[in-house]
Amino acid sequence: MIDLTALERRTSWAELGFFLALLVICLLPLSKNQPDPDFWGHVQYGQDVLREGFPQTATYTYNAVGHRWINHETLSELGLALGVQTIGSIGLLGVKCCLAALAFAAMMFLARRHGASQRTIVVVTLLTSINLMHFWLLRPQLSSYVLFVTLMLLLDWALPRGALLSFRCRDADGARWRAAGLWLVVPLFAVWANSHGGFVAGYALLVTYLVCRACELLYRDGRRATGTVIQLLAIALAAGLATSLNAAGWELHAWLWRSLGAPRPEIVEWRAPELTKIVWLPWWLLVALAVVSVVLSRKKRDPAHILLAALVLWQAVEHRRHIPFFALMFAIWLAPHVDDLFRRFRGNGELVPTGRQALSHWGKLFVAATAAMTLLASSLLYRQLTSMPVLRDRYPVSAFQFMADEGLHGKLVIRFRWAQYAISAFGGDSHAGPNMQVAFDGRFRTCYPQSVVDMYFDFAVGSDPEQDRFRSVESGPLDDERILDEGAPDLVLVDRSQSNPVNVLQRRTADWTLLYQDQLTQLFGRRSTYDDPASPDYFPPARRRITEQQQTGFVQWPALPRRPARERLAVSNNDHSTWPREVYP
Repeated sequence: MIDLTALERRTSWAELGFFLALLVICLLPLSKNQPDPDFWGHVQYGQDVLREGFPQTATYTYNAVGHRWINHETLSELGLALGVQTIGSIGLLGVKCCLAALAFAAMMFLARRHGASQRTIVVVTLLTSINLMHFWLLRPQLSSYVLFVTLMLLLDWALPRGALLSFRCRDADGARWRAAGLWLVVPLFAVWANSHGGFVAGYALLVTYLVCRACELLYRDGRRATGTVIQLLAIALAAGLATSLNAAGWELHAWLWRSLGAPRPEIVEWRAPELTKIVWLPWWLLVALAVVSVVLSRKKRDPAHILLAALVLWQAVEHRRHIPFFALMFAIWLAPHVDDLFRRFRGNGELVPTGRQALSHWGKLFVAATAAMTLLASSLLYRQLTSMPVLRDRYPVSAFQFMADEGLHGKLVIRFRWAQYAISAFGGDSHAGPNMQVAFDGRFRTCYPQSVVDMYFDFAVGSDPEQDRFRSVESGPLDDERILDEGAPDLVLVDRSQSNPVNVLQRRTADWTLLYQDQLTQLFGRRSTYDDPASPDYFPPARRRITEQQQTGFVQWPALPRRPARERLAVSNNDHSTWPREVYP
């Protein structure tokens, strides 16, 4: 006789194991472990706040001295700095993975609760994971994604569409109690405004959602809904006021208004996703599936969800940095419509038996294949979460070591995606040698005037018509050599793959001399300083290193240059660096 209780328990655990396996597989694309170019800077700025308080003006630069710095990512940077000091960069990778696990577990739970089949959950979560792959990184944007998911879950819990009818039913007190939970968005936005500028998109979503719900209440209940509508509007107002609780106050909002009004095509994430490139195929598949499922769905559509999804989709098509918001919205709000579309074709979409159903022969093979894929994904996931490689062919690791060994210092013109790496390596409290300041870095308009932004990109891309960029008419005529004279920089480190900077330096050989070269970089010094035997900083040819040495392999983050040998002994017993000790191999 078959023990039905044991069989039910076994198949239930099989289903749970299936979803856990799916979760592990979804985490693999989100486990990208190469550091973002700005990661060094975010950690450094967080450490500066812990040590010195909130800076009011630009730091580590000679081109924006005294210029107001509107830092809207302070909490994220404090979290990254504390994370590096306590659990290290590898621990932060684990935290990033755990946040993804929580988000995707919530997606699966909600989809299952709304009746979605296993097949639907597999397609939706995998497609969402792949579309988040290039965005789910250790940077302040991650806090926006996490808070965005939190906001959507809170809105659907506190004020779902079905609850609107409950205001007139026996469950009115329960519905009103849940609606009162919306006040949680006030502290949420206070945190968000100090973590990342994505709070603007989140606030727009909140206001639109509350307005939609208010309109539905007024339509159904008329004047009887006035009190609830006033409460919803008060929540929206309070959440907006909460965003002023930041170091810059309302000045942050004024800056955002000015900054968002000016295009920024120089930042790749502000460009539109291309329709013809294979890398964006998962995105266009997600868009097609979302649109078709909503149009053909037989389920009742929520106007608030559809309107917000359409608005976020519009922004995502315009700017690829909004793709994660739509992907998350797709998984949380649109999964029931995708499920209805799939159910039109074949079967109920259950891949693993549920309840008291026994595993078939093909079911056992499917479970075995899933288990094998999970083991492989777990192995790859472990490798990803135990290393943060800094690739030598992408970052000037060798050039920085040369600069540290030779004690080079002063004002540095450098590619802006390398600049925050340089700030960590050669900043004010640098372990590698004397202070060095950069001409421009990835903080962009938060601490640099538009004239400096334009001056840098004049040098970086010149007048190349294929380079999409915004340039203010107030910056005067294009001059790709101006950055070599403005502020009298001492050193220039160029990426040899960028043709315009290389060409500019070739034109200016009367003023600049080559000190170092490898396959990736060229380091130039001002000739009057480094090429004049009478100069105290004279750099004789014997000390220069001009090679075509290939840059292969990687070093572990933070990949800071080792201290010069003459300094190591002096600091070995008194190292006050905030970086982990493994920095100095």
